[in-house]
Amino acid sequence: MGDELEFRTAVGGYRKDDVLEYVESMNDKLFQMTRDHENDTKEYQDRISELEDQLRQAEEKQTALGEENHRLQEALAHAEEMEKIAQQDYQNAEEYKNMLKEKLAREILRLRENNKVLQEKLEEAEKKLEERIDYKGVAGAVSEVQYKITEYVNILNKTQQQLETAYQDMNTLKEQIGQKIEEEKEKEEN
Repeated sequence: MGDELEFRTAVGGYRKDDVLEYVESMNDKLFQMTRDHENDTKEYQDRISELEDQLRQAEEKQTALGEENHRLQEALAHAEEMEKIAQQDYQNAEEYKNMLKEKLAREILRLRENNKVLQEKLEEAEKKLEERIDYKGVAGAVSEVQYKITEYVNILNKTQQQLETAYQDMNTLKEQIGQKIEEEKEKEEN
């Protein structure tokens, strides 16, 4: 609108054609400016709607990520608790195994001592047999030694069976712990 307005003069005023042409030109400019303004406004509104959609999507993603983070934290806490339980079970199994080993070692030592005593009695009986002293006494001593040996062998076998059972129990426990850990890993991955 920086253009200088010049109307040609006519008798008694300005020329009507010039004024009408100017008014029409101004109407065209005003219409063009209004249309440009409406287009700009529509573009701004579209951009605002697009940004609001992006903001809403970002907020939804943030909410979903927060929920996922919470779920993962709970899964981690559960897995850590299961790991503590598994470690405690393993430690208990190790202590039980060590206790059985010690018990077996003590039983073996006791049986060895008894075996020495029986061996000495057997040697005594053999000497007496060689000397032909009281055959019935020797036979009784030999029978007693054989009975004691059989008894100790039975005790040793029973102890060995208990140890095998303990090892089987420990292996079963280890398998269960392994399965628990695998299940927890699968839960975490899902």
